Amino acid sequence: MNKPTAKEIREIIGGDARLLVEKANSFAVDICHKVSASQLRNAFGTMKRLQMLGWKNAKVPAQLLLMKPRLAYMAGRHKATKDVKDVLIQGIDCVKDEKTFESFCNFFEAILAYHKAHGGKS
Repeated sequence: MNKPTAKEIREIIGGDARLLVEKANSFAVDICHKVSASQLRNAFGTMKRLQMLGWKNAKVPAQLLLMKPRLAYMAGRHKATKDVKDVLIQGIDCVKDEKTFESFCNFFEAILAYHKAHGGKS
């Protein structure tokens, strides 16, 4: 399993773009035949809406935290998404400001992109 460690996730959310690309790619390879694109896109859509509002919008930090129970629900319904839930929740926990929020969004987007590139389930 190429799931990023907690330390790697902290570094990615902290702004390490090289590590972001490397770990998003290897993680997507692991999940591409277990997790469907629609499962990822459902959570991605929520995150993208928050990104469009912008970190300075007072609702965004609270709504980002509310993604955690949604991810837990997803993993409860689809056991294959447990690793996705774990990685994204660790990423959410590292978000402290606008810069780290953008890094989290970029990481999630990279996972989704590589999932598609590696022939992930539709």
